Amino acid sequence: MMWVAPRRREPRLSHHRHLISLALAALLCSSLCGPGCSDEPGPDADTDPTAKPQPQLVFGGSYEDDLRAIALADDGDVISAGYTESAGAGNWDMLLMRSSPCGEVRWAKTYGGSDKDLASGVIATADGGFAAVGSSDSFGGYVEIYVVRTDGQGKLLWSNVYGGNGYDSGTALLQTDDGGFLVMGETYNFGPGTPETHNMLVVRTDATGKLLWERTYGGGVDGDAGFAVARRAASTGLAAGYAIAGATESFGHGHDDLWLLYLDDTGQVLRSWAYGGPEDDELRHIAPTPAGGWLLTGFSRGFGAKKSDIVALEVGTKGEVRWMRRYGGMQKERGYGAHAMATSDGGGWLLTGHTASFGEGMDDRLTLRLDDAGKPLHMRVFGMQKDDKAVASVALADGRVVLAGRTESFGAGVRDGWLTTVDTQGRGTCLAHVPDAPLLHEGLVPGRIEFKPAIAQGATRSDAATVVGDFDGATAKDTCPAACP
Repeated sequence: MMWVAPRRREPRLSHHRHLISLALAALLCSSLCGPGCSDEPGPDADTDPTAKPQPQLVFGGSYEDDLRAIALADDGDVISAGYTESAGAGNWDMLLMRSSPCGEVRWAKTYGGSDKDLASGVIATADGGFAAVGSSDSFGGYVEIYVVRTDGQGKLLWSNVYGGNGYDSGTALLQTDDGGFLVMGETYNFGPGTPETHNMLVVRTDATGKLLWERTYGGGVDGDAGFAVARRAASTGLAAGYAIAGATESFGHGHDDLWLLYLDDTGQVLRSWAYGGPEDDELRHIAPTPAGGWLLTGFSRGFGAKKSDIVALEVGTKGEVRWMRRYGGMQKERGYGAHAMATSDGGGWLLTGHTASFGEGMDDRLTLRLDDAGKPLHMRVFGMQKDDKAVASVALADGRVVLAGRTESFGAGVRDGWLTTVDTQGRGTCLAHVPDAPLLHEGLVPGRIEFKPAIAQGATRSDAATVVGDFDGATAKDTCPAACP
């Protein structure tokens, strides 16, 4: 991967004071697909009579709006996060939206300052609230990690920025057992090779956002980053802590390699492995497996991929590869989610992401059903003529999965946020179809290298003078009575 710190743009004259026309509506299949689209499966859909229509929600204003992260609230609601250019205090503001599983918007709010602020990760907290992480260049630094903490109604509890004088950005977070947070990102400020290259940055805070410790991990050759994090239970010879999935250019076999890193609760490295080949390989999601270990997914430009393929591998608790496979077509595919399916539904996994090989337009979102060994069972694609991507997903309590991302095919503005729900077989709205072209796939035998990254420190915390706004103007409809009686 090529990592380039984005250039700081001067704030332009705000259009947010103008009256904006919001398209805040959960759209019926008939409104998106035109005549002939109904609750009954069409010629391009599944013929299974048990398949039910699933809800979807397109959300946005007159400009760019994008959803980049999603989580499940304790009551079953969905919290999605990203950014909006259509409302808020600056060029972009962080966007948080709470909605029901049927697409009814409870509330949507903006958080930020005078410049660009966005969310890349979001979680539900133990007290019923939420926490989001991303980046900001509104609060004193160039670009810094930005963390926003709210209650269940979106009321701001606190917000902080973490980093240094150069470029730092946040990618993911989780809540720790003591109510604090482990925040992950990347930094061009600290560690070997900076400021030309970047290192993984991990920040540990208490429940109020106070900095407890911070570490950077990397090698300084080209760039190292983490994109997903999960709690890790104690195992033979290893203390409990965290498992991080990402990519390393400093260690491994080629450009980027898949990176799995174990940390203890103090930030010390317990184990660290790189998997891959001579080309670029990156991880974007980590999920615990029912058998113990991890299911990792992302994408690869190697192993025979035409442009890039979705890649998935299952590893044990000691990093040993149980299986690894790639999936794709003649263009570009990327994976951003993996969800274990219930045994009563046949077991296996549902992968989520997007494709340029099989869709109707530039990029379409996809679901890919796998068996327990990673063999593909079926794939479905969702989208229209333009760019329709999914970069995050979450499983509901009943096993259905909600995909979050963006659409340029329909909505109110240049780009709108888009939530799509699918059932455990990956079936969704009438936009779904089974591609005619065959999915290319094969089992892989990756190289594996264990290594110890260099560790450095230096990040600091500052308060962020966050401005909170409401993003409203219309009401949403419950569009899935068959799915949510």
